[in-house]
Amino acid sequence: QTQYNILQVLDMSCFYVTSDEKHSESFSGVAMQLIGDSNLRTETVNLIGRGEVGQEDTMSMYERDVGTPTSVWIQVRGDDGWRVSQFRVKKEGEDTWYTTKVLEDDIDDWGERIYPLEPATKYQLLLTTITSRSDDAQTDDDMVFTLHGSKGNTRPRILDADNRDDFETGLPMSLFSTTLTSAILTVLKWNL
Repeated sequence: QTQYNILQVLDMSCFYVTSDEKHSESFSGVAMQLIGDSNLRTETVNLIGRGEVGQEDTMSMYERDVGTPTSVWIQVRGDDGWRVSQFRVKKEGEDTWYTTKVLEDDIDDWGERIYPLEPATKYQLLLTTITSRSDDAQTDDDMVFTLHGSKGNTRPRILDADNRDDFETGLPMSLFSTTLTSAILTVLKWNL
């Protein structure tokens, strides 16, 4: 009598960010495997995108269930390294994202890394800026912010509202939602 091992497969969403530092992009192939709490690994998949500094990429993959994702293995396959800022994955039918901390890590040519993943919950944060009314207070430059705490930082993000000049004299601007780990969120206490 023949026995068959049946693997459960499911759809997973991946989100990853190339650092916004100069020369962070990579035109080499980049391979990835998810590692689960059962010590199972997904098959190796190629991460698409990564061709621009600060680029945010998403992709779906249909892979075997490895249990709770605990780490991600990433390998650069070529002569052009990649500076990764963050990696997240979510399993089909679940609300929880599993995410790295903010990495800002260089993976050298033909190099590889294993990064731990931890559960994250999506929190809606509201950031409001008001440009001063004084002369020459406005700017057309990109403004970048990072939230800092004793247990970690968010990755740098550009303040930008669509279809308007963001930092004109006396104008308020409110924007953005993000996914943060609860560990980071607990330390975001404002000292006003």
